[in-house]
Amino acid sequence: MMGPPWKIRWVFFDAVGTLFRVRGSVGEVYGREAFRYGFEGAPDRPAYAAVDRAFKRAFRKVQGSSPLAGRSGEAAQKEWWREVVRETFKGLGPFPRFDSFFESVFDLFATDAAWVLEPGCRRVLNGLRLQGRSLGIISNFDSRIDSVLEALEIRQFFDLIAVSSRSPHAKPEEAMFRMAIRRAGADPGRCLHVGDHPEEDYDAGRAAGLHALLYDPGRRWTGRAEHRIEDLQGIGSFLL
Repeated sequence: MMGPPWKIRWVFFDAVGTLFRVRGSVGEVYGREAFRYGFEGAPDRPAYAAVDRAFKRAFRKVQGSSPLAGRSGEAAQKEWWREVVRETFKGLGPFPRFDSFFESVFDLFATDAAWVLEPGCRRVLNGLRLQGRSLGIISNFDSRIDSVLEALEIRQFFDLIAVSSRSPHAKPEEAMFRMAIRRAGADPGRCLHVGDHPEEDYDAGRAAGLHALLYDPGRRWTGRAEHRIEDLQGIGSFLL
């Protein structure tokens, strides 16, 4: 449902699933790299799909209620991810060179070899900056966010980056959004948050006093939000 345009000064974005996505799937990226390091399985799409399903289960198991919150050091973040990845491959087959594989795949996810921009992303960000708006990121991500943004050539658009690994909070905690607003010195009523998750982005953003848009290019969440877009260019329809 389209609402009246908002007088927005700051536009905040979620990262994964909103600005960029995994190139293919986590299962494909992990799977291809794993077979290079001696994982004993067939390097084919069914195997990648199995890794992808295992990753989703492992991530839910390990993340808890505050993924990466407060893990400001790279060593702590790597250990968190090592647990996720080890849990992913547990039960999938022998993996004698797991530690070497993990170091490689951890570094890979800091580059554009693992990520691709959402359609129209760079054009939309550039347009918002030309309109004089400030841009930020509010995301449950780790310190590799800077390398990823640089690799995808969009780091220059952002005035503020708030990620859970540099905070005691994580989405959907309202405190995560309020921290970003304080850092921006912004009025929440003139801030917009755009993200792809109904609870972590849309509901939590609104609860913290921001306007919110649910980015839903796959039409997974029809009926879950009053304000929803299927293309990033749709942001403009809500702005004065």
